[in-house]
This record gives sequence, C-alpha cells and structure tokens, in this order.
Amino acid sequence: MKNSPDPEAVDQNSNRPARKPWGFSLVELMLAVLMIAVLAGIAVATFTKTTDAARRMALDGDANMMNKAIQGYRSSGGNLQNVTEPQAVVVKANATEIIDTLHQA
Repeated sequence: MKNSPDPEAVDQNSNRPARKPWGFSLVELMLAVLMIAVLAGIAVATFTKTTDAARRMALDGDANMMNKAIQGYRSSGGNLQNVTEPQAVVVKANATEIIDTLHQA
C-alpha cells in the first residue's frame, strides 16, 4: 500500500489541516501562467518596434539612394556614359543642385 498522508492529520504549528506534500495549487499555476503571458507580451511588443524601425531606416536609405541616382541621371542630361564611379554621380547631383539654386535666386 502507498504511504500517503492521513487526510485527517493536523499541522503541528496551527489548527489547519496538514497540506499535501505534492503538486501546486491552482493559484500558483495561474500566477505562473500570468507571468509568462506578461513577459511574452513585452517581448513581442519590443520585437515589433525594433523591426518596424529597421524597416523605416532601410526605406529611408533606399529612397535617398534612388533620389541621388535620379539626380545624377538628370545632371548628366539623361546620359551616364561618362560616369565611371558612383561618387561622380553624387558630385554631378550636388553641382546641379547648386546651379539650380543660383538660377532660382
């Protein structure tokens, strides 16, 4: 026969019935589930914010790159045959912006 505690036993320090030596109470289990859910919610929110910020930064970088490429194309008169380095496109784009600013003034 199994050695199980007597259900009628009383704790020596109080007049309460003795607690079973195995298992968790429902309250303990619910608190553990609640803590895990809160931590998971925080992790998902942080991960989502980080990925959104990274996507925005990549989009800004791509938009700036495309803008400079279009300006380089326009500054060369629609012809990029003489441009051998990417930096030359940026120089031409900046020169075009300066000339346009002078014409507007």
